[in-house]
Amino acid sequence: RSKIDAHDYTYLVGRQNIRDWNFHLYLYPAKWITVNAQWHLFALDKSPDPLYNEASAPSRVRLNGSAGGVVGQEMDIILNFHITKHSDILTGYSRLNSGNFIGNTGNGRTPELWYQMYNVRW
Repeated sequence: RSKIDAHDYTYLVGRQNIRDWNFHLYLYPAKWITVNAQWHLFALDKSPDPLYNEASAPSRVRLNGSAGGVVGQEMDIILNFHITKHSDILTGYSRLNSGNFIGNTGNGRTPELWYQMYNVRW
């Protein structure tokens, strides 16, 4: 997984039975700065099936399909600062706005995450 592909942070959305419509915008405000904005719309491929987590285990289910099919929308903002030829500092923010499926199958919380990384390349 690349350092830019940070949208799996919540471990709520695995890749089984999911459609991920997404848009990415990259900006380069300076030679040493990269801004990556991502938007994802997660929807179940088949609404009677469960939502799987990253471990491929069903995490939420409503087998009669009455919970709806929209899992949620995720927004990611990632800033990467190229400090030297061999190091970067990356900081990001991710937020999952729960859709009708999440709200109808349990806690409809809106998870958020701020994170920072220091990367060294050899």
